[in-house]
Amino acid sequence: LLYITLISCTIFGIIVFKGAHFVIKIQYFILAAILLSLVSIFFGPQSVAATDATKHTINLIPFWVAFAMFFPAVTGIDAGVGMSGELKNPKKSLVKGTFFSILFTMVIYFALAIKVSLSASPTELVNNPTIIHNISLVPWLVITGVLLATTSSALSCFMTAPRSLRAMVKDKMFHPKLNFLANSIGHSHEPRVALLVSFTIAIGILFMGGLDFVAKVVAMLFLNVYGWINGAAFFEKISQNPSYR
Repeated sequence: LLYITLISCTIFGIIVFKGAHFVIKIQYFILAAILLSLVSIFFGPQSVAATDATKHTINLIPFWVAFAMFFPAVTGIDAGVGMSGELKNPKKSLVKGTFFSILFTMVIYFALAIKVSLSASPTELVNNPTIIHNISLVPWLVITGVLLATTSSALSCFMTAPRSLRAMVKDKMFHPKLNFLANSIGHSHEPRVALLVSFTIAIGILFMGGLDFVAKVVAMLFLNVYGWINGAAFFEKISQNPSYR
């Protein structure tokens, strides 16, 4: 499994190394495949599930693992922020795109919850990890959608991380000796040096452990970032900084 993840990570790094326009073209194909997988799920067999009165005690440890795996999956909504340099009008596009993404994904998640509740019993939902696959109209479309959704998330991370690192260097947040991180390789304007650094970090994390462990680390990093952003916004607001917005 480690070899598969290392090979996949390397392939993603090579794709992003070619440039943003190439990645965006791939993302259109991925979006089409994901939409087809959703159609397959919603048009799959449906029957009102029998009520299962079995009570389950809540164990916070598995809950945290589940949350840690789920939370980073929805942070892709903010991928546009890291790609703001590729937008013609970031000030308008980021606001519209972010709120539309939140609304769209919220509708999809609620609709999926209703769909699976009408197609499977609570016991099946707890014990059958392939339940979505089983209730879909065309199962292989769901598998393809899951794989490509994961691919999309990986490509987005590889796109936004180097750009964020380059922006931090240009804002002089690091020691001057690290200014080389904002450089590129060749005639491209892509942050390829920062990409190589991000790729090295990603490879190192893969060697740290399995998916459950990595997911918890990633979730903690995301929560820290969001916490600091909200904290900074709070103090800027209460201090009535005129340049806040």
